Amino acid sequence: LLAAGLQLNAAAQDERSARVTAPAASPGLAPEVGRRTALVIGNADYRHLTALKNPVNDSRAICQKLKSLRFDVECAENLADPKAMRRVVAGFVKRLQPNDTALFYYAGHGIEVGGENYLIPTEAEVSSESYVPDETFRLSFLFDELRNSKVRLSILILDACRENPFVQSRSAAGAGGGLALP
Repeated sequence: LLAAGLQLNAAAQDERSARVTAPAASPGLAPEVGRRTALVIGNADYRHLTALKNPVNDSRAICQKLKSLRFDVECAENLADPKAMRRVVAGFVKRLQPNDTALFYYAGHGIEVGGENYLIPTEAEVSSESYVPDETFRLSFLFDELRNSKVRLSILILDACRENPFVQSRSAAGAGGGLALP
């Protein structure tokens, strides 16, 4: 999807037309695709965790690319707390319509605790696993909101630092760190 301009390899480019056209509308075909809407978040300036070098630059590059692909993009940087993250996600979901393509991109710290994935705001104080639910953004909240929006297609891209800050804690013993599969 991100490579909106289809590229054909040189061997495939012969006298056949490389142009892609949509079929004429007919009763048996799927409806025309709706809008492309994206939310891009880059969190890098962490106060209580290791600051990250790339998330803001990466998120800016993704925003630019998505805009060039005609996405309606909201770009957010260094969201301080879970309330700010929920607020931008709620605004994103509110703009969605059932026939849309929704794309969510996140770059920053993320963690899995107890089989649940969390994205970490820049001001989060997560000194132990017990603070994670209150100080972070639960990724399943986004999954639920996207499912309820009934969009045609949801795309989630997580460029999350997989460093587990609790690797030394007793409750995380044996945990692999990073994010869990949804």
